[in-house]
Amino acid sequence: MPKVTLTATRIAALHCDEAKSQAFLYDADTKGLGVRVTPNGQPSFFWAGPIVGLRGPIRMTIGKVGQPWSIADARVRARAIQTIVDNGRDPRVVADEVAAKDIATRAAAREASITVGEAWSSYMEDGRPAKKIAWKPKYKESLIEMAKPGGLPYKRGTGTTLPGPIFELLSMNLKDIDADILRAWVIKQNKRGSAQANRALQMFSGFLRWCYSHKLYEKVIDANWARDDKVKANTIPAGKPRNDQLESTFLRGWFETVFLLPNRQMSAYLIALLLTGARKEEMAAVKWIDINFKYSRMKIADKMHEDRVIPVGPFLLQLLKSLPKIDGNDYVFASSRSASGHLVDSRKALAVAVESAEINHLTPHGLRRSFNLLGEEAEVPEGAINQISGHKPKTQGERYKPRNVGQLQKFMLKIEQHILLEGGVDFDYQASKCASNVTPIRKPV
Repeated sequence: MPKVTLTATRIAALHCDEAKSQAFLYDADTKGLGVRVTPNGQPSFFWAGPIVGLRGPIRMTIGKVGQPWSIADARVRARAIQTIVDNGRDPRVVADEVAAKDIATRAAAREASITVGEAWSSYMEDGRPAKKIAWKPKYKESLIEMAKPGGLPYKRGTGTTLPGPIFELLSMNLKDIDADILRAWVIKQNKRGSAQANRALQMFSGFLRWCYSHKLYEKVIDANWARDDKVKANTIPAGKPRNDQLESTFLRGWFETVFLLPNRQMSAYLIALLLTGARKEEMAAVKWIDINFKYSRMKIADKMHEDRVIPVGPFLLQLLKSLPKIDGNDYVFASSRSASGHLVDSRKALAVAVESAEINHLTPHGLRRSFNLLGEEAEVPEGAINQISGHKPKTQGERYKPRNVGQLQKFMLKIEQHILLEGGVDFDYQASKCASNVTPIRKPV
């Protein structure tokens, strides 16, 4: 095909008959450079020529005539392609390699700019515990609290809230998080409280493990940094094991003071913790719809699982029946002072009862511990106690003996009777079987 020196006028005059699929014009000044046009298309620059090792010539598009490709730019590009061919390489392969390198470079720059806060936001949206569908609501609330910026006025008293322990890490680049950074962070947070620092480290460790499993973040972090000896060694003091509990000797005095608490919901709530071994947040969130008074059982939103159903002893069942229902509030242990609508903090009321009963120290979790220990005193199998209170089976044998609620009922009755007997609480179990109306609970004798 004849070659001419490409000019704007000659390119504009190039047209393709409708009977043909395309028309060409080749440049006489630059090897391989040409212009191609179709009946309905805009002219495009291309390079065409043979490649060693391939049959026939190849054609490689440079770009549309006009912006951004001028005739001069097209000639420079065609010469560059011809140089690649002269060096024995396929320009299409070289173009793919350049594109791949560019993508990798931009990906590396993107990874380097990812902040902890950006990844944390994704974690809050898509993260979940291993082998579980989603976090428990209470745990997610804790994650949110850990990363709050603070500065809000306290609901009670003066002053503003402090930032959550994890908040100061959010502005850092994720790639910069290492053992040294985490160690300095933990030491700083430990000054605010070792328990909170340890919990924050555990939560952040879970976050790093999630990042390591995520395609976007896996190359940026090392999931083991939060477990590095540099982080844990000499930064968080070993916590003292908590062993507060209600001994049988103290049960009588405890019941006497708890029955006299002015808040009926609080009184019943503390007794329910002792008589079921439930976690404080599990029991506080129980709604009226969760209690089956006919079959003496209660559904609890378990901390470790979706939920669990436990039996309820006759005394506790009658105590719950006697509580007033508040219009518009579905919770059994309702509270008009909390945003959640149910009791949140029972420590103050429990402290009053403990002081009046002349007991040294007792926490809400100590009531849960007491249920387990008093259950052993009542000679109830450990597996049944663990199943009621929501502990994982400790032995392989227990895993193969998941008792149903009906089978657990007799063990719950045995534990409740033992606790009430030791506590001096007078309750007529025989009469409770045929009672159709709510009767007042007798005070301890």
